[in-house]
Amino acid sequence: MDQKLIISGVSGPDDDWILLHRTDLAKLIQELKTIQNARLDQAISFLEELQKTSTPKRRGRKAMSSAERHQVSERMKTYWANRRSKEILANKPAR
Repeated sequence: MDQKLIISGVSGPDDDWILLHRTDLAKLIQELKTIQNARLDQAISFLEELQKTSTPKRRGRKAMSSAERHQVSERMKTYWANRRSKEILANKPAR
């Protein structure tokens, strides 16, 4: 007994329904898997190449030149000197 299966939504050149034998269905499934695997392989290869060529993003603090470090050092020296002088004035007993 030869069973036939109608797959709706699949159209041929005349937009007619395609009739498939059960053995043809197995072949069709295998072909679809092959196509799917090929597309996945292409997508994975593309993403791997993109990963290799992209530069990693820096996280954390930015690098400072020696001039910038010197400026920060001078600002902090001034800050701490002012802070110490305010503490001394606050702790001085009133006469």
